[in-house]
Amino acid sequence: MLRSLVGSEMCIRDSFIDMSQVDQKQQTMQYARDRHIGELFNHLMQAIVYHRPENPREFLREEIQKLQTSSTQSLFTDDDLSTMFDMIDVTKQGTISVDQLRNTCRNIAADSSSQINEDEIIAAGGSAGRVNSEAFSKIVANLLSTKNHWSN
Repeated sequence: MLRSLVGSEMCIRDSFIDMSQVDQKQQTMQYARDRHIGELFNHLMQAIVYHRPENPREFLREEIQKLQTSSTQSLFTDDDLSTMFDMIDVTKQGTISVDQLRNTCRNIAADSSSQINEDEIIAAGGSAGRVNSEAFSKIVANLLSTKNHWSN
């Protein structure tokens, strides 16, 4: 009987510990979600891989300083966006179709948490249904930018 009581007490205590560990894990996961910790590390890793700095620690320090003062971040420069447009504009007409812009946006959104704004895509084509480099860059840059949850 004593062994049975002691065994029951250990089971209850073990259950309490397990629940405590589950609660702690849930609180930790919620903390990381609320503060966008995963997104922060993803952004920093993408920046390092993209830029390949000689001194990664110094680069990370500078990147974190940028994050503290900016509301959005992007790995792509205006030149990068221009090159992307030129790759899509294979006929070198200076414009692409709305469908080409839409497909580009879908490809970008498939690999990120970005949302495609269909009205913005249609409007970029104007009455002729053709999208110039400036309109393309504006829409694509918006999709590629990372919302900065870490600025002051």
